[in-house]
Amino acid sequence: MSRRTKLYLIGIILVFILTLTACNKNVSADNDEKYESEKIKETEIQNKDSIKLQFENENFTVHSFDKDKECIEDLAKALDENYDAITNNLSVSLKDKVKVTIYPNIKSFHNNIGMQNAGDWLVGVAWRNEIYMVSPLNPGSQHTYDSLMKVIVHEFVHVVQFNIYPYRYPNRWMTDGLATYAAKQIPDKTIMKDLIDAGKNPSLSDMNSKDFEKVNGYDFSYTVVEYLVKEYGYETIVAMIETPKKMYEILGKSLDEFENDWINYLKENWGS
Repeated sequence: MSRRTKLYLIGIILVFILTLTACNKNVSADNDEKYESEKIKETEIQNKDSIKLQFENENFTVHSFDKDKECIEDLAKALDENYDAITNNLSVSLKDKVKVTIYPNIKSFHNNIGMQNAGDWLVGVAWRNEIYMVSPLNPGSQHTYDSLMKVIVHEFVHVVQFNIYPYRYPNRWMTDGLATYAAKQIPDKTIMKDLIDAGKNPSLSDMNSKDFEKVNGYDFSYTVVEYLVKEYGYETIVAMIETPKKMYEILGKSLDEFENDWINYLKENWGS
């Protein structure tokens, strides 16, 4: 083969290689462009599903992502079924609609309320005229779809309480006890009996401390309010909420006398 022929063949091979490389670059560029396009479309789809108004009636507005729409009818029903009883018992007439915002999961909820380290038990909060809670479709490890239907009523009671006393209330056993009682979050009778019989019922002071959850504060504060409703009625409870510094004066008893009476009620009705 002559030197001229060899150079000719080498030239053809180089042209082929360069052409192939260019094609590969074009394919790669096409793939990159396609990938970026798909990413943009995916982001657009995600952005389209944002929290928006999904339901409204004369008392409430409910806001959520579209994917949580299917639980809103049940939430609205739970609120409507309890609205009159709660507002009438507590002698409150709400001027504005209560705004409910539903978050799709525990993490999103905790992030949005600024409590990133909270446990899964925290699925709802209320402030002034607004309720924030986790979607019943994704309630986390400590709750169920059905329990969230009571949580929203619990939080609504807090909204009503804010309308009676618009500040941080000094007695948690009253605020959460009333919300738990009115939402019919009834304690487990067997668990309560075992705790009471073992002398593990908390004091009122325990239920007004940072250990509220640890001492089963929700369950035992329920019984405090149950006792108040049966012995004194809602009118007295409203007066106690309106003027917390005079609550024992309103009852006509000292703190110790009231606590002893509640403990006796607790043992007789929830213990052995």
